[in-house]
Amino acid sequence: MLTRLVLLVSLAPSAAGRQQRHRQERRHINVSVVEDADDGCVCSAFSGNPDGCCTDKGGHETCHTWFTDEPCGTGTRGKYCCNSDFTSKCCDVNACTGGCRNSLQGSCDCKAQQSFEAVGFNESLAVRSLAFNAASQCDAAALRAWACAACPNSTRLVDVNITDAEGHVAYAGYDAARDAVVVVFRGSLSVQDWIDNLDILKVAAYAELGCVGCFVHEGFLKAYEALAPGVAASVTALLARYPGRGVALTGHSLGAAMAAHYALRLRLVDNVTLAGPVYTFGQPRVGDAAFAAWHSALFPAWFRVVHWNDPVPHLPPSDVGFAHEAREIWYDEPSDAAVVCDGSGEDADCSLSVAIALVFDDHCSYMGHRNCQCEPFSQPFAPQHLAPPVESERRDERDLVLNPDVGGEIEFF
Repeated sequence: MLTRLVLLVSLAPSAAGRQQRHRQERRHINVSVVEDADDGCVCSAFSGNPDGCCTDKGGHETCHTWFTDEPCGTGTRGKYCCNSDFTSKCCDVNACTGGCRNSLQGSCDCKAQQSFEAVGFNESLAVRSLAFNAASQCDAAALRAWACAACPNSTRLVDVNITDAEGHVAYAGYDAARDAVVVVFRGSLSVQDWIDNLDILKVAAYAELGCVGCFVHEGFLKAYEALAPGVAASVTALLARYPGRGVALTGHSLGAAMAAHYALRLRLVDNVTLAGPVYTFGQPRVGDAAFAAWHSALFPAWFRVVHWNDPVPHLPPSDVGFAHEAREIWYDEPSDAAVVCDGSGEDADCSLSVAIALVFDDHCSYMGHRNCQCEPFSQPFAPQHLAPPVESERRDERDLVLNPDVGGEIEFF
């Protein structure tokens, strides 16, 4: 029997529960850059309490709690304020632990993190990869001529070839500026439809390539397999025309999951070199923990860029046996700051620390750019949901449970 994944909400929470939930939800909404009404100061981008910092007479940012004031940027104290209702810390880096964003369940502290340079994350190359993803949403004829609305001259590709199979699309072309063949797997044109029909079925895979006992999401694998022959033929032709080049691989949403599968073929079957790090955006979980560990070991420079509370990286849920590969790069709501997450793939202080938003603004906006429709890539993102979602529209990943009585897709209530 197929199973359906259901987001459940208590129909009659207690008054105390509602109050606690409300306070927790406040921690998750628009906390990235909020000015204190009295002083005009700005908390750390990842601080949980936007009213918890102020500026003293000397111009130093100060962390406020109910019990203490801690002046930051003085003596040995860091300059960034990480603050919750009950604890506060002055930090050296603009990153806070998840407890800051959920002070009723955790303790606020500074989050230790590595720099972009230390882990090899190149923000310029990430934006370039994002531009290719935005272009994938455009009409095939315009994309092939690199004349689409989301095809800027700064990321021009030539010899573009498009593969379209069973409703899925990928394209490949040559990037002269990077001197690499680029392969882009398109995400679903309708994110809502994709999530509404997302099942949780797993299938054994890649034992023949060394991943014994590994399971992956069946739907993602089937989507990739539909495109694989055409994409492989395109890449073979491009590498014949541009010999010795590597392949720059990327994808957004469902496309990111398909890119994870294609990377395995490139390296382990076709013996093709990847052209530097891989950048994906809004990537869902592709397989189980064994697959995630194996994939991470093969591709240590795989970067999953996540925008604040994009719901898609929370799916399929870990509670039903799925896991992320490393490494997450987590951007705040306005994409002004980012946290380099740990190498586990499931860093509790990154996107796992905020509630899932059941609107898709953050999924369709990455690094300050629109990416879900064929729009000019340089055009900044303008949210369609300016008011904070009401409490009933938001869920934590822990609210995802199995209902065995109905058939196999995720459903939001």
